Amino acid sequence: MKTNLTLLLTQEEIMKIVNKEQASQRILYKKLYIKYFALALRYAEDKTEATSVFNDAMLKIYKLLETKTSDEITPGFIATVIRNTAIDQVRKKVRYRNNLQQYQQENEDTQSHELNTALDRLNVHQLLSIISSLDYNKRMVFYMKEVDGYSHEEIADRLEISIGNSKWILSTAKKILRQKINETYPELKLRS
Repeated sequence: MKTNLTLLLTQEEIMKIVNKEQASQRILYKKLYIKYFALALRYAEDKTEATSVFNDAMLKIYKLLETKTSDEITPGFIATVIRNTAIDQVRKKVRYRNNLQQYQQENEDTQSHELNTALDRLNVHQLLSIISSLDYNKRMVFYMKEVDGYSHEEIADRLEISIGNSKWILSTAKKILRQKINETYPELKLRS
C-alpha cells in the first residue's frame, strides 16, 4: 500500500495549501512536525537550528505541492526534502567555518569494529546521548556516513569539504566516541 499526502489531508485541504491558506498550511505543518522533526534534529546543532531546518523544508514542500500531485508527496519524499534542506544549511555553515584541517584517515579497522560492537550493546538512549555530545561537524559526518550510508565522496560533495577531511572528521568522531564510551561504560573496555 502506497502512503502519500492524501492519507494526512483531504484533497480540498491540499488545494487550500496550494492557494496559500495559512490554516491548512498549519494543519499540515503540525502533522508532519510530529513525524519528521526528529529527522531535522538529527542534522542540527540544536533544537533552534532543527526548527529552522524543518521550517525551510516545509516551505519547500508547500511550494512543491504547486507542481507535484499529492500522490508524489510520499513519506520518503518528505524525508528527502528535510534531509537535503539540513545538508544545504550545513553546506552554508561550512563555507563560513572553513577552518577545518585536512588529514588522511588513519588505519583503524580494529578500533572501528570494537566501536561498532560496543555501540550494538548500548540502548538507543545511551547511544544518542553519547553521539549528541559530539561537536556539530563530527556528529554530521558520523550520521551521514554511519547512519545514512553516504560515501566519503558524497559527504565531501554535499558539505563542500575534501574527501580526506571527511575521513579525518569521521576518524576523530569515532575516537571521541570510543573515549566517551570507555569513560561512561568502562566494562566495555574499548581501545582508544
